[in-house]
Amino acid sequence: MIVDDEAEIRKALRRRLGIMGYEVEEAGTARAAVDRVRAGGISAVLMDLWLPDSSGFEAMDQIHKVAPELPVLVVSGHGTDATRHAAERAGAFGFLPKPLDTEILERELERAVARGERETPKTDTVARLGRILLADDDSGFRTALARLLRHQGYEVFETSSGREAVAAWQESAFDAALLDMHMENGDGISAARGIRLLDPEATILYLSGEASRREIVEGTPFASGGCLRKPIDTEEFPLVVTFLVESGRNSRDEARRRREKAARPWVEKTADALRKKGREIVASGELRRVGLLLVLTSALSVTILGAVNAAHLKALEAHDEIERVAPNLGEAYRRIEGFLERDERRELAQERR
Repeated sequence: MIVDDEAEIRKALRRRLGIMGYEVEEAGTARAAVDRVRAGGISAVLMDLWLPDSSGFEAMDQIHKVAPELPVLVVSGHGTDATRHAAERAGAFGFLPKPLDTEILERELERAVARGERETPKTDTVARLGRILLADDDSGFRTALARLLRHQGYEVFETSSGREAVAAWQESAFDAALLDMHMENGDGISAARGIRLLDPEATILYLSGEASRREIVEGTPFASGGCLRKPIDTEEFPLVVTFLVESGRNSRDEARRRREKAARPWVEKTADALRKKGREIVASGELRRVGLLLVLTSALSVTILGAVNAAHLKALEAHDEIERVAPNLGEAYRRIEGFLERDERRELAQERR
């Protein structure tokens, strides 16, 4: 959180910290700063010594009454040793003289935020928001983006290549993948293709600063989130990721419900047949076979559900061949659905006959 009575300074600092990957809150007075800290969610404070309603020292004392371990970095245009020592005695985590040096600011703020997040009570935020796979070979950009996502409450796995991204998705479960379109060891489109073969409902968003229109069109069938252009707007980006993750979860739930709905008639039909047979066995007095029948009922139900999933996987394995025949991926999926509907109609006709 930036605490300064000058709006232009807050705006400039907010822009600079946003580029570093931080989500920034602002306060123009000591009272507003204390109220915001009381609301929670602040990892560090960057505060000017001179405020309209109190001094920075008094404001820091009030903040520490609310959050004793919250790191406060004091900023002042009077960068004398006396001012520095006074700030340290008052409980400041660090002191930064104006004009601010970008490297020193980044280093001290990173240290303060790490301390603040370590002292913040753990919550279930990560479990609630989800896990993100981030692949980009620009280490500076990747680190800044990962920091922003972690601050939002996401768990982030970082990698610098498309091949590593596919391997990571195969080994673990993620809610979304953010892939740079141009990477040295495996481009984003190839990575998206590999991930979708592993997980047809995977949620993928491309990141790119120089992708051509042809590349974006080529990669669109594999990325449900489309392409986000660099440089990233740090205020809009968290909203985009939240929407992406929620949409992906809804799509997964819908796909699971469709599979269950498709399998249910087969399971119920088999169970009815086995129950009917069971009643015949009981009526005939062959009670010793009842126990075996119950076991078979459960086993066959599981087998049928497994067969439905296996058929789905076989359709995915044929993805490359379908893609060669069909003009695009969407058409390929429509053909698969048509084949399944045709088979269902044949089976219904045979049952009626």
